[in-house]
Amino acid sequence: AVTVAEERLAAADDVAARTVELDRATAELSRLAQAAADAVDREARTRAGRLAGIAGELARGLTPGDPCVVCGGTEHPAPAGLAPDHVTAEAVEEAEAERAAAEEVVTATSARVSRLREQVEARRALTAGLDQAAAKAALLEAQDARDRARAAVRRRGELDRALVRHDQETVALEQRVTELATRLAGDRARVEELEARLALDVAAVAAELDGRSTVAERVEE
Repeated sequence: AVTVAEERLAAADDVAARTVELDRATAELSRLAQAAADAVDREARTRAGRLAGIAGELARGLTPGDPCVVCGGTEHPAPAGLAPDHVTAEAVEEAEAERAAAEEVVTATSARVSRLREQVEARRALTAGLDQAAAKAALLEAQDARDRARAAVRRRGELDRALVRHDQETVALEQRVTELATRLAGDRARVEELEARLALDVAAVAAELDGRSTVAERVEE
């Protein structure tokens, strides 16, 4: 139970930590997605600007008598002018590169968010629905039960050893009782024998007294 509770608490702690990381990554993904959208918009505007001034760029390459690359005419009576803020091909390439880089970062961050979300859900499945506080309380309860069980095991061991000592002492006492009973029986038999002999002696003395009250009187006589 303690092991399970420890695993659930570790999972709950991990869920809390990864959730914070997930929230940060999600916020970062939102920011990066907006940045990528801005990059897409800049690229579109850059391309539109280049298309708007492409006529002037083409006109710069016109030479009198040479055919126009657009209409094929050899006369160029009113070539388009090139605006000062004309968008170059390099600017378009730069905007495209920025957009691609922004989208790549969004893709990587989105994958990271997905991984974090999967990890959070996987770890949450191991918590049995407990948050950190509840998991900690469950662990403390399991540890208390374990400690009480260990104490009971130690107490049982002490009682088992005490019971063995008691049984050993009981056997020794029973042996002692048997020995004393044997001695007592012998002593009683001896007492009975001595009492019988004493009775004979008393009778013999009484006979020798011949009516006198004491031996001294009988001796004197």
